[in-house]
Amino acid sequence: MKRPLFFAALFVLGCVFVNAQSISDDLLNRYANLEPNGKSPSHYFTQEEQSVLREYLKTNTSETNVLGGGTLIHGAQNSNSEFGNFDPSDLTTFNTIGPSLSTSDFESSGDIDPSNLTMGYVLTLSTGEFYSIDITTGTYTSMGTISPPPGQDWNGLEFDPATGILYGISSDFSSTSSLSTIDVGSMSYTLVGDTGMLGAISIAITSTGEMYGYDVVDDNFYSINTSTGAATVLGPVGFDANFGQDLEWDDASGIMYMVCYNAGVFEGEVRTVDLTTGATTLIGDLIPAVTGTQMAWAAIQNPPVLSVDDTAFLNFVIAPNPASTQLNLSSEVDSLVFINVIGQRVLEILQPVSTTIDITSLSSGMYFVEVQKEGEKAIFRIAVE
Repeated sequence: MKRPLFFAALFVLGCVFVNAQSISDDLLNRYANLEPNGKSPSHYFTQEEQSVLREYLKTNTSETNVLGGGTLIHGAQNSNSEFGNFDPSDLTTFNTIGPSLSTSDFESSGDIDPSNLTMGYVLTLSTGEFYSIDITTGTYTSMGTISPPPGQDWNGLEFDPATGILYGISSDFSSTSSLSTIDVGSMSYTLVGDTGMLGAISIAITSTGEMYGYDVVDDNFYSINTSTGAATVLGPVGFDANFGQDLEWDDASGIMYMVCYNAGVFEGEVRTVDLTTGATTLIGDLIPAVTGTQMAWAAIQNPPVLSVDDTAFLNFVIAPNPASTQLNLSSEVDSLVFINVIGQRVLEILQPVSTTIDITSLSSGMYFVEVQKEGEKAIFRIAVE
């Protein structure tokens, strides 16, 4: 959300020079009067204009580092029309898997299915084109259309890892933002309720079932009641959020990531969020070699949360995590399958004779362990050092 004093400063400065390029009154005026929305900067400015604005606005910003690594955040890099992933501990590299969605509408929303960690779903902004996407190949498959609530645009999709329910958030970016559930089978949505937010841009759900979102009109962070849709403000995010962006919870680290677009500096960024206050901490620019990088949706392969009905896995533990040479199981199992982050089954153990599992054949990295036990299945995530 633009600040009135900043508007005044822009107009007083008028025409300035940045890297030998002049910034015109017209460009400053269009930037100052830009309304909050969930689209892309390219809907409003040419690439050259974005570069001029970025150089004009960019100031020294403090960055922090998130320790560790191995978590991959998947999504569409809208600025380069690519689908792929990046590691938040290294923002310099975007691993391209394939082209992003080819459509006249904007690819605004997506998430990965916790019950099938190589499958995701994508919605477009205005027309609601609905696609499945193979996370390992980047292949999009059209499934139909789910039009957003009247007068609104789709801005976010999110699975609840405990219930498997898929939620969608939509907004008109002026007065109404609605929470809905999405039925993939019938290609329809059911309205949960009005959040009370003016410009909800994204949602994320933790492993304990709490939903959060933030607003690009008032730049505040909210908790959201999944039963009623009602949102409660937690505090300001601390920057000028605009255009398409997303939140994503990382179950392995317990970190809420924000893959955002900071209109105050005209740059894509990655931040972490304090879930108590809503305050964000800048990690750094998203793929700094590509100026103005935008990802309107982001997703992490979070496995499903075990419910109380999964009696075979009550109190079941795999340790240590991280591991190096072996894993210890708290009880006997029928089978284990180790799947790497690109969906390859790299190790299968049927009817293990011991609760101590040799993993010396695995390379360092993150793995999903699909465990079968007493006719039930559960997925765990481990790191191998």
